[in-house]
Order: sequence, then structure tokens, then C-alpha cells
Amino acid sequence: MTDLSPIAAFGLLALVVCLGAGLVALWRLYRGLHAPIRRMLDAVAAIPQDEAAPKGGLLGDLHRLEAAVDRMNARLELQDTTLDQAFEIAGLGTWAILPDLNSVRASAHIRTILGFPDEDDVVQLDALRDRILPEDRDAFAAALKRATDDRVLTQMEFRAIDATGETRVFQARTGPGGAVPRAAERGVSGIIQDITSLRQKELELTRSSRLEHLAGEAARVGGWHYDVATRMFSGTQETAKIVGRDDDCHSLIEDTMDRLVPGEDRARLERSFWTCVGAGTRFDEIAKFRKFDGGETWLRVIGEAERDASGKIIATYGAMQDVLELISTRAAADDVRALMQTILDDLSDGFIIHDRDGAIRYINRRAHSILGVPDLNLIGGNVWQDLPLPAGSPFAQVITDALETGESQKLEGEISTPDQWVQVAVHPTNAGIAIYLNDVTEEREARMRLRLLDAAVARVSDVILITESKPPDFPGPSVVFVNEAFEQMTGFSKQDIQGSTPRILQGPDTERARLSEIRKAIEAQQPIRTELTNYRKDGSLFTAEIDINPLLDDTGNCTHFVAVQRDTTERHKAEEHLRAREEQFRLASEASQDIIWDWNMQTGIIWNSKNSERIFGPISQSQVGPVVVGRRESDHEGHVQQIPQGRIENMLERVHPDDRLRITESLDAALGGDAETWRCDYRIRTQEDEWRHICDKAFIVRDDDGAPRRMVGAMSDVTEFRALDAQLHQAQKLETVGQLTGGIAHDFNNLITIILGNCDILLDDLDEESPLRPLLKTIDDAAERAARVSSDLLAFSRLQSLELQPTDINKLIRQSSSLFERAIDESVDIRYDLADAPTVAHVDPNKLQTALLNLVINAKAAISEGGCITLTTRTKTVEEAIPQGEVGPGDYVVIDVTDDGVGMSPEVADQAFNPFFTTKEPGVGTGMGLSSVYGFVKQCGGHAGIVSEPGKGTTVTLSLPVADEMEPDLSAEAPKESVDGGGERILVVEDDADLRAFVRTVLSRMGYHVVEAENGESALEILKKDDGFDLLFTDIVMPGGVNGFQVAQAAQEMHPGFRVLFTSGYARDAQPKDRNVPNDAPILLKPFRASELIKSVKDILSQEVPHGF
Repeated sequence: MTDLSPIAAFGLLALVVCLGAGLVALWRLYRGLHAPIRRMLDAVAAIPQDEAAPKGGLLGDLHRLEAAVDRMNARLELQDTTLDQAFEIAGLGTWAILPDLNSVRASAHIRTILGFPDEDDVVQLDALRDRILPEDRDAFAAALKRATDDRVLTQMEFRAIDATGETRVFQARTGPGGAVPRAAERGVSGIIQDITSLRQKELELTRSSRLEHLAGEAARVGGWHYDVATRMFSGTQETAKIVGRDDDCHSLIEDTMDRLVPGEDRARLERSFWTCVGAGTRFDEIAKFRKFDGGETWLRVIGEAERDASGKIIATYGAMQDVLELISTRAAADDVRALMQTILDDLSDGFIIHDRDGAIRYINRRAHSILGVPDLNLIGGNVWQDLPLPAGSPFAQVITDALETGESQKLEGEISTPDQWVQVAVHPTNAGIAIYLNDVTEEREARMRLRLLDAAVARVSDVILITESKPPDFPGPSVVFVNEAFEQMTGFSKQDIQGSTPRILQGPDTERARLSEIRKAIEAQQPIRTELTNYRKDGSLFTAEIDINPLLDDTGNCTHFVAVQRDTTERHKAEEHLRAREEQFRLASEASQDIIWDWNMQTGIIWNSKNSERIFGPISQSQVGPVVVGRRESDHEGHVQQIPQGRIENMLERVHPDDRLRITESLDAALGGDAETWRCDYRIRTQEDEWRHICDKAFIVRDDDGAPRRMVGAMSDVTEFRALDAQLHQAQKLETVGQLTGGIAHDFNNLITIILGNCDILLDDLDEESPLRPLLKTIDDAAERAARVSSDLLAFSRLQSLELQPTDINKLIRQSSSLFERAIDESVDIRYDLADAPTVAHVDPNKLQTALLNLVINAKAAISEGGCITLTTRTKTVEEAIPQGEVGPGDYVVIDVTDDGVGMSPEVADQAFNPFFTTKEPGVGTGMGLSSVYGFVKQCGGHAGIVSEPGKGTTVTLSLPVADEMEPDLSAEAPKESVDGGGERILVVEDDADLRAFVRTVLSRMGYHVVEAENGESALEILKKDDGFDLLFTDIVMPGGVNGFQVAQAAQEMHPGFRVLFTSGYARDAQPKDRNVPNDAPILLKPFRASELIKSVKDILSQEVPHGF
């Protein structure tokens, strides 16, 4: 079907309707004439001839009339064929709803479009409805109902599916029957037209108009028209928007021209415009325009002449475009081109472009520099003549190879300047050669450094581990690199870890909270430092300090994570050793609350942190000059002290006079030189008028010339720290002396045992009347006194043997009161102020009684005559540790022994607990009284202190830990029946020959068979050969590598049930760690007498056979 314009389609439709109406009229005339004539002729033919003869003329007329009607029918059929062709050309057809209102007769053209069979000119109405789109069926039915029921001409439009499945649009005019040829008289009929193409063209026209409008708005293009006769300039709606007008764009041409910005562009546009008006020359110009709404823009104006029928120019018209963005873009493009040229010249890489003959088309400045040629304009020169390209050089060769082969060539090495390493890339192009020069001298050095770094990383002791940057979800990022230290630290090989994850190092004791912190840091791609407990391949634990950092590429994206791990296991052991000191330092640091200060030397202002009032108190005007309390430059609260220039000495008024010169000299030296830090220790007077020790540290900030401009520092109150340090020094000194005295006492006990033992043997052998007995008794008494001195030494060094048990302190003091009173004369009064609360402490009662007796005797010595000694008991609870007193938290029973004697000076009181320190006359006392008391109390887990002042007396305080149990009710045990020696065999192991001889003598006299061994190795050899011993009596500490405890263990392994009696000059708790004997193992402490040895041996032999340690 031919596509027609809307106007042609409607015109053809009107013509077809007229033709149709004529054909209907002719058809009706034909039907009205042909049938009667035919009947008349048939009737005449039936009449006999003789009867018809008189009427012959009528028959001829009828035949002529029939022939005329047949000719008219032929013409009618021809016109009908022509009408069908016209219908097909116009997309028209006829249709009729038959009287049954269920059938439709349609023309062949319409049936073909809708896909009905050609041989069926009648189809069911339902079949037609099925081809109509569902959304149009109701409107179709309503129009059809109006045509059939109301018998009126109805126009309808609907969409239906054609034979190919496409949707087509139809328009129909339907009315009562007879409206078209062959229509049913009682039905409805009409004309139907396929207007699909018409609707599509209308849609395309609408879309085109809309797109034209949108394009005008988007491209800011509008149309204009100038009427020569009226001199009026007008424009489209888009033009009005372009020139900044809200109303229609109509104005005189002069008003429009006046809004052009004066200049060369305006003059050129005006000239071109009037030339077009006068001569009809087309123009295209750009000029700047002041818009009616006050802004400015650039307009591109295109125009040509409009002529009448005679060729006279009656108007001009054209297009107008806002090209402000284009002008701006061109300017920006020019700037970009200039910038690109600058960038190319400033690039760190060199570029050369030349043709196949070597003519240089481009060379940037960097290429000049790399090749070492003058910075001249070489464009147009020749690479072989103007550049350093010696024949046969590698650089010249790669250019030649690229020209000959047409393939890119590469070179790296020295090409012109020695020690300059250049990477050359030569690329053939259609026009010639492009040469890329990259100075890789630093990169080459970096590669060499990288190789050195690889070698160093392989040998560094810290583990370096690199993983992929993947989410930490299971199984986690894979390891891509570890150094050799990884295998040494963990036991895993590189093959074990590479491709796996660091989780193979984790185990049950790995800190989950720290793993969560690592996970968060990895997810945020942030560095983190932490410490983890990891596992080696053999299952052992180690602690690692881990630094994890993200590795970023040039775009800032994280590609990997690198972790540096350091085994801190040994460091932690060392840290444990220093933990107590660190805790003391932390407490002292927190207590100090350092004062931060900032001195701006240019403004003369010193800023102190707010806690400065704690030491200085409110700062007065007279002390430091003008004072302003406010905020620091960094907006931190504090005190701002304005110091007049040259009046820094005002701040020195609080400093101790002996320290001022040191401060000024150190400040002058630091500020006058090039020092970056300053430190000075001095004393300062507080608001309570007491002197405090200050440690002042500062950083010196200098300008570019080195002149000091600012000092920032911190003042630390180290008064308590100084006192603590002195006490710590004293404690360390006492500990050192204690270790020394303990060792002396151990060796001394061996000698005393020999002396006392041999005295016992000689006294047993001599008659009562022997003149030697007094001499032996003198030796015996002297040895006993030496044993007491040794006991005091062990007490001070905390190595004496104690039998700790719950002891009621008040009860012990009451039971010892008579002993205390006998130790002093009647001129001194002794009083008791005992607490009502329970005073059960965990101590050795016998040693405590001796310690209190020592304190009472010392107190009596300090009282000249008529004085008083008071023993007081009380309880106290320590909530927090007191470092100065070395008192841990807990409950204590406190004993105060106070006298009102002469007192002691601070220097004497500080040394009172030192062994052998005494203020008595030479030969009076040993100086071990207070020191033994101090060692005993410390060995019990308590603390001893002393407070004294000359002329006001002395108080010695003993703090003893409270016992968890009450004092036991000890009933007297029945004495054991004595058992004489029955020839039992005893192996005596003792490295001291004299002491071994004494033991042998005593035991042999009691009837025992004694075998001697001088050390542990000899004892083991004897035990291997002889298993007939009933008892092993061995010293614990012996030279030679095998101690007494090891001998005892071996003996019981070889001979289960073997009895053992240990002996030692050290207490049980003071034995070295590798020689600690079990608590239930019998031990005879040196010095011992012959009777004590005999009793201990008899007790051991009388006991049941032991089951081992």
C-alpha cells in the first residue's frame, strides 16, 4: 500500500466516498430496470407470433433497452473494479454487518490485511473481534451498537493484529445498510481504512518536532527573521531564551544591534549582516552579546536572504546559537595544548620523533638533557648529524635495526654520558621513528639496592611475612613470601607456609581479642602493632611482637600486607625481672603529675599546665610579673604567665639559692649553642614553703638561622622518687650484706660444729677433776657465743631455720614479761598496751621472743635512768602496696617497742638495721641485734621500721602477717624411748674432713659402723658396690657436681626404703633451688652438738622405713 500524506489521504477518502455513493445509485438503478425488462422480454417471448405481431415495435424497444442496461452494467463493473483499485491504493475497503449481526462481509483488501481467506467474503463477527486488541474491543462494540441500534453514521478507530502478527490501526465509518454498494439493506455497512502509516507518520512528526525543540534547547539554537520593510527583528522561543528575554522576541534591528559588545567581532557581524540585506550574501559570524537580563554571552549568527517572486530581497532569516561554552572550551583547549606542550617539555623522560631520513620532527628538553646536547631548537635538524650517535654505537644500531626491520627495538646502558644509565625504546611509525629515552640511573641503583635488601632480608633475624590483600574471612589471605628467619623462629619451612595462611601459627592460647583487632585493621587497611602468642611446628609456644602494614600500589589500592615479627619471649622474661621496678616507676610517675610548660621567647609568654598550682599555688603578680589566666594557642586549658623581657630571673626566685647559678649557666649554654634539648635538676619552694626536687627537661625549637624561638618541656617532681631511690639503695645494700653474711655464717657453722663436737668428746673422756675441763668449758662457751653470732647472721640474711606457726602475740608477750623484766634493772619501768582484738600472727614464737628481748635490751641501753619502755600491739590493714616500706597489701599484727631514751639522729637511724653497726663502746655488743630482728621479720613475710628523733626516744615497729588459723593447743608429747646403737651401718658423706672425723668418732662410740665418703661422687660409687647400709647421713651443699640431695635420690632408687638424714649450714628454705629437700625430709642444721647428732640418728633409725621423697 502506498503511504500518503494526511491531507492526500483525507482527499482521496472524500473522493472514494463520492464514487461509492454514485455506484450505489447506479447499482440500484440497474437492479430496478434490469429485472422488470427481463421479465417483460420473457413474457413477450412466450406469446405466439401472430399475437405478438401487432406489438413488434415494443419488443424491439425492450431488446434495445436491455442492451442499454447491459452496457450500463458493464460500465458499472468497470467502475467497481476501478473503485476497488482506488480503495487498495488508499488503504480503504468496505465492510458490512449482515442483518444477523453475527456476520461481516468485507472487501478482499481488508480480508487480506486481517488474514482471512480470500475465498470467504463473509467472516464471523467474533473472528473479527478476536483480531482487535483487547483494550480497544469495548470502544469497538459501543460504536457498532450505536450504528445498529440508533441507525446513525458512526466513526470509530481501533487496533487489530494483521496476518503477519503486527499491530495495525484502522478507521471506519459505519451506518445503516445501503451506504455502499452491495451492502445489506437491513444491516450496517461502511468504509474501513488502514491508517497505520498515517498514525506512524503523525507520531514521527510529533517526535521530530519534540526532538527539534529539545535539540534547540540542548544546543541553545533558535531561529530569527528580519523584515526589511518594517525593520523588525523577531525570533523563536529558543532565541528569546538565548538573548535573555521572557516575552516574545520582537524589536527594531537597531535595538538588537546595540546590544552587541563593541569591538572587532561586532563590526564584522554588522558588516556581514547588512551585506546580506543588501546583496544577499550568506554569512556566519560570532560576536559577544549583552543579554536583556543583564548577562553576557557569545552568539553565533548564521543568515541568508529571502526574495520575492521578482528576486527582490524582502527579508533575511537564519539561526542563532549560544556558543559561550564553545568559546570557553576553545580557550580551555588552547590552555590545555599549551599545558601539554609544557608537560612534554618538563617530563622526566625524553622523546624524539624523526622521519626515515633522520629529519627531527620533535624533541623535548629532557631528551636534550639525557643526550647531553645544547638546549637549542633542533627541530628540522638530523639525528645522525646533530645528536651524539657515533657509527656502530649501540644507540645508533637500534635505530638502524628499527628502520630496517620495522620492529620495535630496546636498549639499556650508557649512550652518551658516563655513569648515566638510559633505557631506550625505538618504535617504527608510518612517518619514521619514535624514540623514548628514560634515565634509569636511579632505578638501576634501586635495583641494586633491592638485591642487597633481598640479601639482607634473607639474613635478618626478624621474621618478614607478606600476604595477599584479601578479606580476613576463613581461610584468610595467603602467604606469598617469608624470609629464612621464619623457619628458624617457627620450625615451619617455606613450603609449609607459602600458599597457606598465618593461622597455622595460632593455637588455643593465642589471644582472640588481639586477633579481632588485627582483623579490624586489615579490613580498614590500617597499620597495627600488637603482640601474639604463637605456636612453633613442634607445639611449643613463643611470644611475637608483630607490626602489620598495608602495601599500596600507585593508585592507592592495598595489594598486600607485610608483617614483621620479632620473638619477644626472652624479652618478656627480662621484663618480668624488672616488673617490680617498673611498677614503682609507674606509681612514682603517676604521683608526680608532671607540669608541662611552653616558653615562647618571642612573645615572652610561658604556659604551664593547670596542675602547676599543686606545687606553685596561685601565681602572684609580684612573683612573675603580669599574669593572664586563659587558654593556650592550642586551646588547652592552663595558666599563661607573661614574663617581661629580660626578667626570667623572676621565675628563679622560687629556686633554691644553691641551684640558681646552675640553671642560668645550663640555659645560657643550651640556648647559646646548637643544643636541641635541655635538662636541669634543681630544688624549688612550694606554696607550703617546703623544698621539692624538680627534674626539668625541655626541647629547644629554633628558626632557620638556629636562633632559639621556643622551649617546650616538662617539670617532674622527683622528691618522692629521690627518697624512694635512697630507700631502694639501702634495701639493696642490706640484701648484698645479707648474702655475704649468709655465706660467712654457713662456713662458720662447719667450724663451730667441729669445735663444739670435739669439746663434747673431750669432756666425755675427761674426769670431772681434770684440770683441762675448765679450759674445755671456756672453749665450749666461746663456741656457743660464736654459734649465736652465726644465728644472728643467718637471721639477718633471712637464711635461719624457722618453724612458722599461728602464734598469739599478746599471749607470747605476757608469757615473756618476766624474761623482759629480768633483762632490765629496776630503775626502768616496762609497760604493756596490748590490743583487745585477736593478735594471732604467722611467726616462729621462739625467734620472736628472742627478737623482742633484743629490742627491750636495746631500749634499756638508750635510757639513762628512770625511763620507760612500752610494748604495744595493734592490728592494721594495708589496702595498697607501700613501696617505700616494702609492705604488701594485707592484714598485719603490729608490735611497737617504744622507749623515751636519748633517740637517734637520722643518719644513725638509717644504718640501725645494718649488720655490725653499733654506737656502743668497742667490745660492747656485736652490732647484730637490730639486724637479726630485721632479717627475722622479713623472713616471716613482714616488715620492720624505726622512727627516732634525738631527745624524744625511739620506736621500733614490727609488722607481722596475720595467721589464717588460731594458735594450736600443743600438748606435751611423751618422750621417746632411747634406742642404743645396735651395729647399724651408716654412710657419712661430708666434704669437710675435720667435721667428717667428728661425726665418725661420735657415731662409732655409740656402736655404729661408719663408712666415710668425701663427696657425692664417692658416695655413689660406694652405694653401687655396697647395699648393706641402714642410714645415709649427708651434707647437702658439696663441691664436685653431685650434691647431697642427688646422692639421696640415687640411693633410694638403688635401694628403696633407704633412710636418709640431711645436714646443712643453711636453713631448709634457704637452700639453692636445685638442692631443695622435701619439707618432710629430716635435716640436722649446723652447728650441732654430739648429743643432737646422736638423738637425730636414733630417731631416724627408730622410724618406719620411708617410701621415698
